Amino acid sequence: MRPEFVLGAYDFLRRTHIRRYLSFYRETLGWGPKQIKDHQLRRAVDLLDYAYRHVPFYRQRLEENGLSPDSFKSIEDLQRIPPLTRENVQERFEQLQSDEKAQMAFETSGSSGTTGIPIIYCQDRDAVSAGVAAGMFGWELSGWRFGVRSLHIWGNPTSIRHWNSFGSRIKRLLHNQKNIAATELNHPENYPGIVRMLRSYSPVSIDGYASAIFSLARYCLEREIDVPRARHVFTTAENLLPEHKQVIEEVLGPVSDGYGCGEINGIAVCPAGQDRYFIVEPHVIVEAVDSGSTEGRDILVTDLDNRVMPLIRYEVGDLIDGVSEAADDAPFKYRYFNKIVGRAADIVRLENGKVIQPLNLLGGTLFRRIGGIVKHRVIWNGRCLTFLFETESRFDLKGAHRLIGLELQEYGVPHRIEVVQKLLPGASGKFKYFEIVEP
Repeated sequence: MRPEFVLGAYDFLRRTHIRRYLSFYRETLGWGPKQIKDHQLRRAVDLLDYAYRHVPFYRQRLEENGLSPDSFKSIEDLQRIPPLTRENVQERFEQLQSDEKAQMAFETSGSSGTTGIPIIYCQDRDAVSAGVAAGMFGWELSGWRFGVRSLHIWGNPTSIRHWNSFGSRIKRLLHNQKNIAATELNHPENYPGIVRMLRSYSPVSIDGYASAIFSLARYCLEREIDVPRARHVFTTAENLLPEHKQVIEEVLGPVSDGYGCGEINGIAVCPAGQDRYFIVEPHVIVEAVDSGSTEGRDILVTDLDNRVMPLIRYEVGDLIDGVSEAADDAPFKYRYFNKIVGRAADIVRLENGKVIQPLNLLGGTLFRRIGGIVKHRVIWNGRCLTFLFETESRFDLKGAHRLIGLELQEYGVPHRIEVVQKLLPGASGKFKYFEIVEP
């Protein structure tokens, strides 16, 4: 069955516009930097005009800074708007939404909390479609096509409960995809069965958490286990360390690393064989601003497609080395950055042979179930996991101990909880969600 037909069916069932956005992004591969910048300016002015008329937060923010939609004549004029922080999203959630929300099709979701500040956000149908299409487009830059046989390594204990739903099953069927819960890779006894599945299924593409895919590749490498090589391996959600990429490519296949967040998918991609992250500029505007840190610069992202809850100059919480103009010798005429500082979810290796990958076990999904948590940080000292919570009055300490204890029960690792008045960034200036410290 032709991929475009299947993608059309996928759009029809989900009521999305992914195929239209994907087709548009493909067209922009022939654009030059000026054409890209002109498109971004048009989209940004349209978004600002809409936000000024329909989003209370931005009407107030622009007026407080003496601005109106007519003030913006260039992309650089965006710098006159103060950045939108995750704290703003937490505190001004209602004011950040369009007054036309009731007439719009949208989805409400929550961040993974990997920056330590879990949030709730809304995406309208165009934003969802554009973000998914941008992610697919990033994969296509490495030769991937929709519908190839794929293996998806993803999910935390909460999200994987939805995999048996009708909608999830249809999605896997149309994607030609099998799922493995990333948490299965926390347990050594599961690896032989996963290897057998890899050999019988022989996926054309593998995608998922960088740490989980690395753990699988290292297991095979250390035991000299041969598995079928995939044409494409797509990592995301965590920093992909060079040494991890080397192991994955040796065992599983060429690696492409994607960068995005739950609030704005498909921000940038480092295609297989490349050494830089190309920004999907028809979809987003990316800035790098001084963070006060020697490690990198704050990344600000403007989503050009979301009107139900515009994210303009949104402070994602990660650091990058800076944004460079499109290179003459680059295969794509998008601006790029070379390095991401952040999203590093270290792997905890226990003496009993089990491992804990924080992103898929101890992330914001679990903490949203607890409720009342403003920020969190998890610290591992080799013996005990310490959970630091900045909380609201409704925080339930006993309930937090119970839920965290249930999640950690099978790992045999002790934990403690501390409620603090204020959680501050680390010495680097970045708020790290997970830290490993010396005993």
